[in-house]
Amino acid sequence: MKIFPDGSIQGGYPKMITSLIDFSFIRSLVADRYSTFGHPCYDPPSLFLLDLFRYIDGHQHMSKFLEMLRDKDRGRAYRIYTGISMHHIPSEGTFSNFRIRLGESLYNQIFHTLVDIFHKLEMITFKILTL
Repeated sequence: MKIFPDGSIQGGYPKMITSLIDFSFIRSLVADRYSTFGHPCYDPPSLFLLDLFRYIDGHQHMSKFLEMLRDKDRGRAYRIYTGISMHHIPSEGTFSNFRIRLGESLYNQIFHTLVDIFHKLEMITFKILTL
């Protein structure tokens, strides 16, 4: 990961965030909410990361964020760092069902913990300290 003199990051914030933190712990927090039967689902860390990127980048509406995510170029970094393919992008309903499956309390607890981590690291304010 390279930070340029102007404070921008090679690969952007999605790369920085996914390089610093292993989000696989989310799977163990939500494992009891999933069945071993049924169709393959989206990876829970991927959905949390997408929602977090939406929040960090100031997209108030999921529909606008997903529109950008579907764009071949503008959504590339988000897709790469969340493990989502161009041909398998979640819908707004996917995020709604995900919240329902986890329950609003658990979802908010995990999401706000992630936001708090990034706030404490001063990543949400986009201030980066370098030596």
